[in-house]
Amino acid sequence: MSRIVSHTKEIRPTESVNIYHNPGSGGSTVARQILWSWRKEIRCAVVKQGKEVTTVCEHMVKLREHEEKDKNKCLPVLVLLEDQNLDYVDDLRRHLTNVITTKKMNPSLLCFILLICNRSNDPEKMRRALSSQTIAVTYKLSDEEKPLFEEKMAYLKQKFGDKESKIQGKTVISKGKSQLAVTTQTDKHSSSQFEPELKFILTFVLMSNEFQPSYIENVVKNILTKIDHSSQDTWLIRFVALLNTYINDSTISVSHCEAFLGLSLLNNEARFYALVDRLSEEAKLIFIHLRESSTHIQSIRIINPLVAKEILTQLSEKLPQSEIAMKLINDEVLMNHRFARDEFLEVIRTLFIRRNKISRGDPKNTAFSPLIEHVTTENDGLQRAVDLMKAAFLALGKDPYVAQQLARLLYTNLRFEEAQQWAEEAKSLSPHDTFVLDTLGQVYKWWFNHLCDTLEETEPSPERGVEIIDIALKAIAAFRDSEKTQKKETASLNNSYYGEVDVGCKLLKFLSSVTVFSNTNGMSDFLRYLLTDYIPPEVKTPWKNFHHQLKGLQKNLHQALECLSLDLSYFQTDISEEEEELDARDPEQVYKPREWLTRKSVVYAGFFCCIPEDTEEANESIGNKAELPTEKLSPFQRQMWTYKLGGGNITAILSLLYEKNAEKAGKKLEQIMALYPENVTLQSLDEKELTNFLFCQIALNCIKPGSIQILPIEKLKDLSKKFRTKGNTMSPASSLFLLSLLLWPEDSSELSSADEQRLLSAIDTLPRLCEQKTQQMSQRKSRIATHFFLGKAKGLNKIIHRRVIEKGIKGNLSERKLKWLGGEVWKTKEVVQQLKRIEGWTENENLYMKCGKSDKKIRVIPRYSASLPYGNERVTFYLGFSFDGVLAHDIKMKE
Repeated sequence: MSRIVSHTKEIRPTESVNIYHNPGSGGSTVARQILWSWRKEIRCAVVKQGKEVTTVCEHMVKLREHEEKDKNKCLPVLVLLEDQNLDYVDDLRRHLTNVITTKKMNPSLLCFILLICNRSNDPEKMRRALSSQTIAVTYKLSDEEKPLFEEKMAYLKQKFGDKESKIQGKTVISKGKSQLAVTTQTDKHSSSQFEPELKFILTFVLMSNEFQPSYIENVVKNILTKIDHSSQDTWLIRFVALLNTYINDSTISVSHCEAFLGLSLLNNEARFYALVDRLSEEAKLIFIHLRESSTHIQSIRIINPLVAKEILTQLSEKLPQSEIAMKLINDEVLMNHRFARDEFLEVIRTLFIRRNKISRGDPKNTAFSPLIEHVTTENDGLQRAVDLMKAAFLALGKDPYVAQQLARLLYTNLRFEEAQQWAEEAKSLSPHDTFVLDTLGQVYKWWFNHLCDTLEETEPSPERGVEIIDIALKAIAAFRDSEKTQKKETASLNNSYYGEVDVGCKLLKFLSSVTVFSNTNGMSDFLRYLLTDYIPPEVKTPWKNFHHQLKGLQKNLHQALECLSLDLSYFQTDISEEEEELDARDPEQVYKPREWLTRKSVVYAGFFCCIPEDTEEANESIGNKAELPTEKLSPFQRQMWTYKLGGGNITAILSLLYEKNAEKAGKKLEQIMALYPENVTLQSLDEKELTNFLFCQIALNCIKPGSIQILPIEKLKDLSKKFRTKGNTMSPASSLFLLSLLLWPEDSSELSSADEQRLLSAIDTLPRLCEQKTQQMSQRKSRIATHFFLGKAKGLNKIIHRRVIEKGIKGNLSERKLKWLGGEVWKTKEVVQQLKRIEGWTENENLYMKCGKSDKKIRVIPRYSASLPYGNERVTFYLGFSFDGVLAHDIKMKE
């Protein structure tokens, strides 16, 4: 903070400081102390949970400019953001950056500081990811802190006696803003009350001992020594410990506690005192009382998450966690209590659905909620977990997502018939939810994989394959049902395409191993069976119910791959936290979808161009036309060969631009080019092949600009005339995207009137197609991917791939992302030297630029809509090319 405020480092107008802390280690306290210590030097505020980004941004600007005459001489604003997800913080940073531009603030001045405070189970790891801006607050004391804690401990011992055991048994329960002293001695016969400054003394003692597991274990053991395991108080402790262990910052309302303990309703003032009087001494020691500032709901939790975890561990020695959880969700008083019911049920729902994610600071990724994963380790754990999920399903009013998670639990443990029933149950409750519908496909997919993997025969007979084929086709049908369903607002893509491709590729492998197709001539018979009306007599009767579907397998697989490719071309590949929670895909499909798609495209094509599994030598020989005469290749054969080499769809082609070995990627693109006729004409390729051909040309020029395979840009423009920009037969977005790249003028006199009209039409149509794709989803809109930028060079060299810019951004992933968000990327040498700044103007809250030599104007979409200056202004910007049209980056007022 001192370095930022005193400008002893290079300053962005919006800076940030991150605090990652172990739960209960004092991170939130540290953050508030920072605000308090800076309150006289800069303007400070706390952002409440749930506030809209636009509202927060507006209030921050008003706070900065309050009673100020010159907006460039204002004090910076420091705001605290607690436990906000990264999407929220990034969105706020973008809005602030845009405000700085539109209000013409000096970009070299410090305007805003975001103090981002988040819980993490590994704060040190998060600190290392962005060390220059992050501090870690852990359970360990620093060398500077230890003497301070020792001094305070000495004071407490002097005040309360030398026996540390006395201190171990003291704490306090807070009531609103004041402190309510309660009896805290473990010895009931020598009770005393605490003074306000001695609040949370037990937590202090634990922190002084750096939360050592053995120390916490002994403290908890002392507290629980004389506990009555059958009492309602103890059951309440069990429930709160269970929730606090598995759900950060979870609480139970005081009203719920009163109802559970059988207390009569009292007025608000008397309510808490009645609860305190009713609680056992053990409960008084470990519970802390809270009041929510916005709703004023009073609640309790255990003083520290590590204490809660240890209490649960010790109490579950006599009663396993599955029984504690079962008792909790079957307690009608708690589950049906009307006050704060929605909040309580959401906590219970989270207990059964929320998975751990390393990306959120959890210690590891889990396939299911941590509670369910723990229960599966108990005796007869799987059945206990299943019974618990069934009970939760009913307790939560037949929640479809609980049924979905139960189906996942069952199919991952190979109980497929039961999994099918629960997936069908979830589907009946939520028939239009893509995640729920996808789960039914996943059931059949796992079932199919299991049957294939446990098959004893290497070359099964047609009869032996009937059940396997039936299950595989049911999986594909379920995935296709999900694909047809309208996507959720948060879903980045209907994930069922991934499942369909997985099952389809494995089904092809299984079919090719069946005896009738595994002999010398089997592969040609296999292709004849899949691609023509031919049916071998050996499979005619056994597979009579499958012929139609199997003969459509190649076309359906191709369509699924194309849909995935198009979606990945539109959007960035990051996903939201809600998607992570419900996503049943494999990790590679979630976090590296482009690599997965490229690999699956190769597998798919391999079955249709008769390439052996080890294809390195085959790939090397493809460039030799004597061995592979392109003149004799049918369009389908050429399509399969290009797929095999990585040129079959847009995503695979663009992925080659990210290859670390540029020489290898360039050679692969040249091999793909060798598959096409030497003299490509409008008639020699269909529209899909032409699109891939032109993408390969652009990619090859980016990687290996001197290649003899690259055609002049005028030739590529002529070929692009095949694309149609209007009417019922309009070309797809990928073709229109190519038109925007190839036809973009290098100077105002370059375009002919016909080309100008085609360019304008393509640019006008792309946003409309994108709008259909996003379906009014603002979250997806913010993930639009910019693939290329307009450079200063001529010809094809004017097309600069994003990778060129990214190479100039130093630092780890977090630091590079921050430089994109903060706008520093536009100041790098690579950008300044290679990208061309475009002049334009704003008019009626839209951004325009001139098109060619005519008076017609092109509407350019701001990458972030809030970055447009108010009023009608002359501006400059960098031009990016996306499937949403042409985008303006780094918009600046023209000097």
